[in-house]
Amino acid sequence: MPSTFAEINWRDVIDNPDCSQTNRDLAMTKLAEQETVNNNYTPNDISLDPTWKETVEVNERAGGEPILPEKALVRIAARLLLYNEHGTGNTNVSAIINQNGTRDALSCYPKLVSACNNLRKDGCKEIAADANIVLGCLYQKQRSYKDKTYDEEEKYFQRALCLRPDDWRIHTMLSTTYVMAGQASLSLQSITQALHHAKSAKARFNLLQKRGKLLCNLSRKNDAIACLEQVMVEYEEIKKDLSPEETGDAAVSQYALCSQYAQSNAKNRYKKQLSHWKQAEAKRNALPADVQNTFDVQNTFCWDFRDMAQILVAKIKPEAALSHRECHYCHHITDNAMRCSVCKVAVYCSKNCQVKGWKSGHKQECAGSKATRKQVRKHSKVSAPTTLIDEHIPPRTLWKEANKLSKAGNPEEAVWLYLVALFLDFSLGKKSNRTEAKKAVEKCGKENFVARVLSIATHNDNKPLEKCASVSESFTTEEITRALKEKKEDVKTFEEVDRGRFSIGVSYIFWARWHARMFSMKSGVDPKVTNKAVKVAAELIGKARIFINPEAWLTYQYELGYSNLDMLALDEGKFWLKKFVLNLNLCQKNSHLSMIHWKQSMVSAHRKLDLISMLEQDPMLITQKSFFI
Repeated sequence: MPSTFAEINWRDVIDNPDCSQTNRDLAMTKLAEQETVNNNYTPNDISLDPTWKETVEVNERAGGEPILPEKALVRIAARLLLYNEHGTGNTNVSAIINQNGTRDALSCYPKLVSACNNLRKDGCKEIAADANIVLGCLYQKQRSYKDKTYDEEEKYFQRALCLRPDDWRIHTMLSTTYVMAGQASLSLQSITQALHHAKSAKARFNLLQKRGKLLCNLSRKNDAIACLEQVMVEYEEIKKDLSPEETGDAAVSQYALCSQYAQSNAKNRYKKQLSHWKQAEAKRNALPADVQNTFDVQNTFCWDFRDMAQILVAKIKPEAALSHRECHYCHHITDNAMRCSVCKVAVYCSKNCQVKGWKSGHKQECAGSKATRKQVRKHSKVSAPTTLIDEHIPPRTLWKEANKLSKAGNPEEAVWLYLVALFLDFSLGKKSNRTEAKKAVEKCGKENFVARVLSIATHNDNKPLEKCASVSESFTTEEITRALKEKKEDVKTFEEVDRGRFSIGVSYIFWARWHARMFSMKSGVDPKVTNKAVKVAAELIGKARIFINPEAWLTYQYELGYSNLDMLALDEGKFWLKKFVLNLNLCQKNSHLSMIHWKQSMVSAHRKLDLISMLEQDPMLITQKSFFI
C-alpha cells in the first residue's frame, strides 16, 4: 500500500472495477493534474485511454447528474483537445450546421461549456487555464476558414496564456486561430513564442516547419530559407521517429524551400533549388499510396508548394521537374510508366494518355525544350531593386507640381502625382489643401483608376471609411486580373510604376490609415474596439502587398513595420522597421540630398525598435496585453 498520497498509481485506480465511481472520478482528475506538471513532453508521451467520444460526449448524453465531476471533465477535455497524437488539436468535435451554413460546436456540449464557464476563474491556475483552453478550442472548431472573426477564441487563449505562459501548445493553437483569420504576422509571432518554450525535438521540428511556411507567405525569402534549411537539418536527426504523415509534411516544407531559393538571389540558388526538389520528390514518392492519396484529397493546399516548386524548376531544367512515376497528361502516379521516345523526359501511365498528351501540346514541348531552357535561364535572373523608388521624392514638391498640372489642364497626370504624394505623406490631404486635387478628380471621371482612388481623400463627405470601402470594392475581377497581369518584376524608377496596379494597392493603404485614425482620434474609445481597429488596419496594409512591392518603397516598409508592431506582431514589425532604417541609412549615405521628409520617420522607427526590444525582454507584456501602442 503506498505510504503517501502522491505515490498512488491513479491509472490503476481508474482501471480497477472494484473502486467506487467517486474514487475513479477523483483518480481521473489527479491523473490529469500529474500530466500537467511537465508541459513540454511530446504528444506521443501522452496516453489518455478515454477518447473524446468515450468521455465528453458520453457525459453530455447522460441524463440527470453528469457522469464526470466538472473539474475532471474540463481537464480531460483540455488534454484531448490540445494533446492529441499530432499535437494540433484535431479532435473529432461535433458541430451543428445552421441554415446559413455556419457551424455551432458550443450547442453540442452544454454541460462542458457550463463547466468551463464555472471554472475559468477558478482559484487553481491549472484548472482555470484548461477551462479557457476548452472554450477557445470549441470556438475555433465551429468557425470556418471563410469566417474572419476570431475575437472570442483569441480572448480565451490569451487568458489561458496569462495562467500558463510557458505552454507552447497554447501558443500553437493561438497561431492556428490567426492563420484561419488571415493574420499571418500575428500567427508568426505566436509560433515564435511556441518555439521559445518547446523542448522536445519533434515539437520543435513541427513548429519550425510552420514558421518557415509563414515566412514564405510573408515573402521574407532569406528568413524562410534559413528556417527551412534548419528544418532539413533536424529532419535528418529525427526522421526515423517520424510517421508517414509527418514525412509528407517534411516533403512539403522542402518544396517550399525549393521555391524560396528560386525567387531569391542566393549564391548557387539553381543548384540548391534542384537539389531540394529531388530530395522532396524522393520523400513524396516513398510515401505509402494511401498516405499520398490522403494528402492529395484532404490537404490539397499542402501540395500547392509542390506545384509552385515544379513550375520554377521547369524553367531551368524541365526534365528534372517531371516525376518518373507521374503521368505527364493525367498526373496519376504509376509504377509502370511509359517514357516519351522523343525527349526521353515525359512519362505516361498508358498509351491513351501518351497520344492525348502529344496532341495537347507535348509535341511542341519536345521540339522546343532545349531552346526554351536556355532562354529561360538567361531571362529568369531577376535582381532585387537597387534603388528605392521613393527615396528622393519629396511629397510636398510633388503636390505643388500636381497643382500646376491641374491648373494647366492636365488632370490625368495631376491625379497621379497627387496620389503618390498622399501615399508618401497622408497629412497633405487636409481640407484646406485639396481644392485643386478635387477639381482634377472631377475632370477625370470614375473611369480613371487613379482618380477613383484619390477620391477617397477628396470626395469622402466626412465618411472616409464608407468611401474607402466603396472604392476598394468597386474594382471588378477583370480590372484586378488585368492589373496583376501587367506586373513588372524589376521596377526601379518612378516612371516605370504601373499606375493601375499601384492605385489598387494604395486604396487598401488609405483605408487602413483612415481606420486607424478614426479610432485613435476618439477619446474614451473601448480598448477592445481600438485593438480590433488596429488589426483591421494591419490586415488591409498586408493586402496591398499583392499590388505594391515593399522591397521597392521605403514608405511601405515603414507602414508594414509600425502596423505590425501596433497589433504586437513583433517579429514582422521588427523585420520591416530594421529594413526601413537600413535602407534609409544607405540612401542618405549615397546621396548629397538632405531629405527632411524622412527625418521624423527615422526617429519614430528607432523609438519603435526600442519598444520592440523592451517587449521581447518582458514577454508577459504581450501575453497580458496590458497596453496598446
